[in-house]
Amino acid sequence: MASVLYCMVCFISLWSTSKSLQLPDSEHPETKVEPEHPNTCISCSAMTRIMSEIKHMVEERSEEFPTQLFPLPDTPDPREGMSDINFALLPGPSVVGESSIKLSELPWVYQCGIESALRTGSNVTFWYRGFLPGHVNDDITAGKLKLQHHTFQRGTQTGDWWFAHSSNGSLTCPNAEVTASDYIRQDILHRVGGIYMDLDMIILDDRLPHGPDGLPSQNVKDIWNDQKLVGNYLKYSRTTRFSQCMFDTWKLHWNAYLNHRAECAGGCQPPSDPPRDFRDIDNEWGFMGPSLVTHAYLSCRDDNVSLYPPSAFGNDPYPCNLQIVLDDKTTLKGNSYALHTCHELAAAVEDMGANLKRNTTMAHVMQDRCPKTSTRMYSQKAERKEHVSQNLMAFFHTRP
Repeated sequence: MASVLYCMVCFISLWSTSKSLQLPDSEHPETKVEPEHPNTCISCSAMTRIMSEIKHMVEERSEEFPTQLFPLPDTPDPREGMSDINFALLPGPSVVGESSIKLSELPWVYQCGIESALRTGSNVTFWYRGFLPGHVNDDITAGKLKLQHHTFQRGTQTGDWWFAHSSNGSLTCPNAEVTASDYIRQDILHRVGGIYMDLDMIILDDRLPHGPDGLPSQNVKDIWNDQKLVGNYLKYSRTTRFSQCMFDTWKLHWNAYLNHRAECAGGCQPPSDPPRDFRDIDNEWGFMGPSLVTHAYLSCRDDNVSLYPPSAFGNDPYPCNLQIVLDDKTTLKGNSYALHTCHELAAAVEDMGANLKRNTTMAHVMQDRCPKTSTRMYSQKAERKEHVSQNLMAFFHTRP
């Protein structure tokens, strides 16, 4: 769930952490544009002002973001269902190019993520949407994985919101597929609680599902501080205050997201020669993802929800450790609980396949955490419809 959004501004705080989230009136004090940021979209919409406020909150509360790993418990989480792991495959036939799919046709990193989750002993559910029930086939786990067709439920907060704002099973908004993906993971946890994980997350420590409720932080440049936290791993109870806060923040962001382009009236166009770190807000994919998670955590502080340092998921010092597919000199810092592979890393493994050198750090990770997947990948007899994984990789490549 990485994405992009940019703006920096000083103004009166939109929210107090002790009050419910509300959009301010449309009028705001004039903001002086910094010389190094010539773009006029810095404060032209509610969305860009929210992003600026999130950055301001991150800077003010920087001491809350941990840098050190904390010990994981050796015993399972005693709360029912709270060690259960949920994955979700949301693109359907229109993206994959097939009316049905086998799990062995998923990208190798996704298959590794599933195998590593099952090795923990947790109950693992694979939610899918777009494909008809029964058209996703498990041919890699011998029935250990629970396949579940995702549908929204009327009478639930998340379900009722979906039916009120969707049409023909889709949201009417920019980047609808990805926005729906960000919402569905929230729907799953709002209904069942437990753990949501992106498919490209490989668990390295079997105790991770027993760890505290929480979400990951990541190292980002200042202009990306609104995405200080990410939702590639989420653990919280459906009854927790944070669960409700995620939903309330979603509703707040939704209106701002829909109205952004009209409010800015073309004022966010990239300059003719954009700087290297320019953020094209008009083409943003992440306002409902990392920025949403960051805002929810900072605005509705819940002492029952912890923050994991970047090193917990192998993203320290960089969000993407692409070097691990090239050699074994680059290692994961500390004793990481899991490895969240960025898109470039997952795509590199997919492209290399059996040509991935066995002495690289990535090959060692796969051999240790998903040996069956590794064996299939290196087997010359592996039969896959390669366009399925290629189409999935191409689809997710549009996400930052």
